[in-house]
Amino acid sequence: MQTVIADFQIMPAERSFSEHLDRFLSSGQSTSAQSASASIHVGVYTDIDAIRDVWKQLEAYDSNSLHHCFDWCRAWLKAHGTTPLVVVVSLAGKPVILLPLEKRKTTLGAVAEFIGANHANINTGLIDPEFAKSASFELKTQIVNAIKRALKAHVCLISLTNMPDHWQGVPNPFSGSYKVENQNHAFQLPIRKTFEETLAQINAKRRRKKFRKSTRLMDDMGGFEHIIATTPEEKAELLKTFFAQKRVRFEDAGIPDAFAEPEIKFFFKNLADLPQEDNNYLLKLHAIRLKKDGHIASVASLSRKGNHIICQFSSIDETFTAEASPGELLFHFMIEDAHDTGVEIFDFGLGYMRYKSSWCPVETVQYDVLIPTALRGMPAAAFAAASTRAKAWIKQNDRLYRFLQSRRAA
Repeated sequence: MQTVIADFQIMPAERSFSEHLDRFLSSGQSTSAQSASASIHVGVYTDIDAIRDVWKQLEAYDSNSLHHCFDWCRAWLKAHGTTPLVVVVSLAGKPVILLPLEKRKTTLGAVAEFIGANHANINTGLIDPEFAKSASFELKTQIVNAIKRALKAHVCLISLTNMPDHWQGVPNPFSGSYKVENQNHAFQLPIRKTFEETLAQINAKRRRKKFRKSTRLMDDMGGFEHIIATTPEEKAELLKTFFAQKRVRFEDAGIPDAFAEPEIKFFFKNLADLPQEDNNYLLKLHAIRLKKDGHIASVASLSRKGNHIICQFSSIDETFTAEASPGELLFHFMIEDAHDTGVEIFDFGLGYMRYKSSWCPVETVQYDVLIPTALRGMPAAAFAAASTRAKAWIKQNDRLYRFLQSRRAA
């Protein structure tokens, strides 16, 4: 792979951003970078190894999505064989933004979107939080224009999907661009000091009653255990079980299997095989297993970056009675385990499901930011916005949604 030579630079009208930032940190006053123009440099890269150090530097901030970590994106690119268009923005030589993008061809032209966008639950890009909090609207506008010029030769539209306006106290520097509310929201459970305090946010009495009922029914089947896959063989077996259980679920619902493609299966296998630290791991597989015969009743995968845990996917054996609720049982154990480990957010991910709303008192609105690089990108942006609004409207009509999904799966 080669590095794309796609540079765009705006020279400063006044003091550089780093000088303003130094003055701000030393004085304790609001930085004058709010109104100053800084030296902006944008580079676009197709060789991610060439910018690995910068990537690792920016991904270290807790406020940046784990879906944009270097290893996550490399696993996706390895599985799909696509060519990245990674944008790095520097101010006075200091990297402040990295957008891990890939190119997708559409009938209206080429689009740059986040790597693995369709299988990400929250997108932020990799942003220096100090920059995001202190930069002026004028400076952010200059940066967007510089990115547009750098990518103009490659795509007609930059589509940054599923971005919250704020995440963990850090504002989205692209929220001033044209945006449309995504049809899906994300659902989160704040983790309190104790498990009892966490449950108190979501009707603790009802939750404990449901847990006792599930436990009793599972014990009647010979007992159960909560397991975490540690060996390659265990990981492979749980992934295989998940894909099989999810296929049945999609078939019963009459909708396409989002995990059917071999590339997707290979991608998640790559993630599961990566090293797993206590506070940082890209995929850790959990399950409820019956003691009597080793049957897997439910599977879930978690990812963790700092104080944030995300459930990437989950499934249940549909032959179990609804009262047994092996999926709910598994979430109970995973959430309980998250306490006393520094976790502050247990994220159920994108898209409404009844079980998510029952666990989560927090619903995060996400937006699609659409940035045409030239006039030829305007139709693609208009179509993307209209498509998102149409999906939101359809999802509000349950009968119509199910009908269209069944036609799509046919």
